[in-house]
Amino acid sequence: MEFTVAMALLVAVATSGCEVGYVLQQGWGQARVLLGRASLEEALARPDLAPETRERLELARDARLYAIASIGLRGRDNYTTYYDVGGPAISYALTAAPRDRLEALTWWFPIVGRVPYLGFFDKDDGIARRDKLAAEGYDTEL
Repeated sequence: MEFTVAMALLVAVATSGCEVGYVLQQGWGQARVLLGRASLEEALARPDLAPETRERLELARDARLYAIASIGLRGRDNYTTYYDVGGPAISYALTAAPRDRLEALTWWFPIVGRVPYLGFFDKDDGIARRDKLAAEGYDTEL
């Protein structure tokens, strides 16, 4: 898994037409999520898990098992891991448009192509980019 993440970051940076620093930051944030996940069973075994979170994870597990056993859906890796975001949000999406028209500002990235938003794992990074775009004359939303 770690090798795959490292290779994905290397390819993204090498083929990127966008800002290398941004791609590296987002790659690092995604790697933290991927490497910090736990199986549902590991998460449910935690004694400090909030009761509401426990209920939601049990529901996800039970719904998945029902779908496999009763409906015949294939049992893949979907809905088998949990990542504790440790707060109200894990990421922030920034959108922008010129003030004089309804046209989204877009950014190009390797693999996914052109997208109408920038994602941030760190809210302060998103705020800094939002303020920069606003100073350049764009309407923004984070």
